Amino acid sequence: MSQSALQRFAQTRELTSAILLTARNVFTPTPVSVHTGISPLTRIAGVTIFQRGLLTLQRAGVNQIFVLAGDEAETLKAVVRDGPPITAGIRWIPVREFPLDDPRTWETLAADAKGACLVIGPQAAFSRNLIETLRGQGPIEDLTLVLQPEDRRRIGPGQSDRAGRVDRAVPTKRDRLARLAAIGLGGERGAQEGFTGRLAAELMVLPAGLFSKGQPLADSLLAQSGEEQRAEGDPLLSRLVELAAAERRIRIVEAAPDANLWARDVHDAGDASAVERDLYRSLKGHFEGIVDRYFNRKLSPFFTKLFLKLKLSPNAITVAATLIGLAGAACFGMGTYAAGLLGALLFQLAAVIDCCDGEVARLTFTESPLGAKLDLVLDNVVHMAVFAGIAYGAYQAHAASEQAWLYLALGAVAVIFNALACWLVTRLAAHPGAPAGASTARWKWTDFLLKNIATRDFSMVVLLFAAIGRLDWFLLLAVIGSTLFGLVLIWLVFSARSPRVA
Repeated sequence: MSQSALQRFAQTRELTSAILLTARNVFTPTPVSVHTGISPLTRIAGVTIFQRGLLTLQRAGVNQIFVLAGDEAETLKAVVRDGPPITAGIRWIPVREFPLDDPRTWETLAADAKGACLVIGPQAAFSRNLIETLRGQGPIEDLTLVLQPEDRRRIGPGQSDRAGRVDRAVPTKRDRLARLAAIGLGGERGAQEGFTGRLAAELMVLPAGLFSKGQPLADSLLAQSGEEQRAEGDPLLSRLVELAAAERRIRIVEAAPDANLWARDVHDAGDASAVERDLYRSLKGHFEGIVDRYFNRKLSPFFTKLFLKLKLSPNAITVAATLIGLAGAACFGMGTYAAGLLGALLFQLAAVIDCCDGEVARLTFTESPLGAKLDLVLDNVVHMAVFAGIAYGAYQAHAASEQAWLYLALGAVAVIFNALACWLVTRLAAHPGAPAGASTARWKWTDFLLKNIATRDFSMVVLLFAAIGRLDWFLLLAVIGSTLFGLVLIWLVFSARSPRVA
């Protein structure tokens, strides 16, 4: 076989396509309407389930999406037009002409997909990491399901687990499919009597060529597709799982929400809240320190939810955080203890709000280079204003002293080196990664400085010094810190780019 033929063969087994169902689930015959209850149009963290699915697939590398829709197609198309841009190819397939329980529908779709294909239900929400994990498995030869492990030792009949699901004496169809899938996997865990995994969501991966003529599973499914089998109410893909389990053609990926590897079906408000928690857990900025991680990020979701309800754009939130920070800087300039403490509290609030612009952008898929640059520049405007305000406040408090001008000089030095550092960090942020010829160790130091020092963490230090009434001490530390940081950045950046002399 030639190299080009081998490449085409490998590509047909890559996962680059997805099929989204909008009116009925994958494994159960339950209909879903966009006009009642939880539907593809239900908004979670500012974005509909349907949009979030499309955009998550796109960002995970899926470039071809088939949407099997009924009467709701026009409504969903309008949602797509009005939302964030989608560059992946979308084909709208009328479910009237392509019934879900007709094997010929899946044979046609599989041929068009030209490779392995995701099939996703209308109420399924999932993480980008999960899709990337499914895509990163290599050539997909077997039917793949996502199972959520459960520990039933924690719950009894009639009681609910942490996800709000009630232990059932009579297993549901999905429970039985999960059990069959685990046994079909052939491992010890799957064969254990006490296996308690469940299907994480109405989501599966079909391997390439599964519905091709001559495939044993396809032939068996075709033999079962008479009216007598359809009358039982089992969807075609549900029967496919049973057949694949019997043939040991099952692969399982375990969901792990703590590792941002999750999928959930949204049936009620409790499920929507669980998805929202998973989404917030995954949020993290690029330049983030300890205070951000363990304090600011704990408070920011409360404000982020408010901003999402108000439909504020990320850039509007950036400006709001800047105005709060500038108000804090003005308080510092008054030179009194009370004003200094109020200024520190406002500065800390600005640091919390400053987390929200990125959170809203990531939750609503509205990140942009302009927004990132605006955030970085305005952050540093606030920092420089804070240094200037503290310097002027210290000057005011010590106006009677002949050395009072020193505070203004210290403030000027802090502002100048902060501006220099801002310029360097902006250049680095615009061109991430080590430049050609740069020392790896030296560039690691640069990356460490950006992620651990160029952060909002010093807002807590300002609050501490304001609480003890010694903001002038902080000013001295700020001068030393900003000067050293600026000089080290200059050395790291420009020495990394300069050619070595032999």
